Amino acid sequence: MGATEQEVAETLDIGLLMGGTLAAKSVRHAFWVMGELRKGA
Repeated sequence: MGATEQEVAETLDIGLLMGGTLAAKSVRHAFWVMGELRKGA
């Protein structure tokens, strides 16, 4: 939707800070997906 990878990473970091350990698995998965997308590009 127009967000840069850096903006998405910052948003995930904030989500992790706000969500604590419950959000860690989702944030880790999101970073993995971003890495896979970067490989395919």
